[in-house]
Amino acid sequence: MIGVNIFDTLPRDCWVKINTEQLTNNLRILNKFVQTPVLAVVKANAYGHGYVYAAHAFLNGGASYLGVASLAEAMLLRQTGINAPILIISGILPSEMIKAAQNGFEFFVWNKHHLDVLRETASKSSPVRVHIKVNTGMGRLGCWPHEAVSISTELDRIHGVEITGLATHFGSAYDLTLPDTSRQIEQFNQIIHSLAIIGIRPRIIHAANSFGALCYPNMRFDMVRMGISLYGVPPSDILALPDGVKTALTWHTRITSTNVLPKGHAVGYFREYIMPETG
Repeated sequence: MIGVNIFDTLPRDCWVKINTEQLTNNLRILNKFVQTPVLAVVKANAYGHGYVYAAHAFLNGGASYLGVASLAEAMLLRQTGINAPILIISGILPSEMIKAAQNGFEFFVWNKHHLDVLRETASKSSPVRVHIKVNTGMGRLGCWPHEAVSISTELDRIHGVEITGLATHFGSAYDLTLPDTSRQIEQFNQIIHSLAIIGIRPRIIHAANSFGALCYPNMRFDMVRMGISLYGVPPSDILALPDGVKTALTWHTRITSTNVLPKGHAVGYFREYIMPETG
């Protein structure tokens, strides 16, 4: 459907309309621009656009993967009949790994606790597809670069586990004047090389978010993780999106009252706004 009205549980005089055809078009244009498979991020209710509506729209446009923030979000998509590959791109608790694996979700691993759980999980759900996350500078999720080879080696030895991906996340890609991103790319490339030496080359190497994908061609690797740009919103004030990429969300309301106020009159609680004295 081209337009979707999203209400909460009660009718309102204010609502959001989503143009799902525009979401599909955005994906196609950005996919063509980056010339790389796209993981479409639909976390947080697809940035307010509706999990299921956005997921279908992006898959119709050719998205290779869907990205969510949690196991609960992944389960919601599966329960609505979406069978596309889903990667949980935020942290996952060791206690959630078995359920994630049993439902065919892919997720990040980066520490020994994850390895311990996977040794048990792999015997119950095979293959378990995981992506190794490396912290090259963002400082959130991921193993340290010097741990990447040892963790990858241990994972590779666990029967039933497939190292599907290798990933990192860039912390300063929005500021083209900083050297941080170049350092992160260099370090990430060193890790890729080190793993290749021992015979490990994950099928999907990925690092770039929307800004990185659009501005750093050498960050695109095998897949890009695009979020806000797919919804027609530039990831930075300094970046213009390709022609044809537009917002798909519009706010609508019914006017219930209008009023003409004199100059200097206050509006709202605590006189939040004062009508101008001139003009």
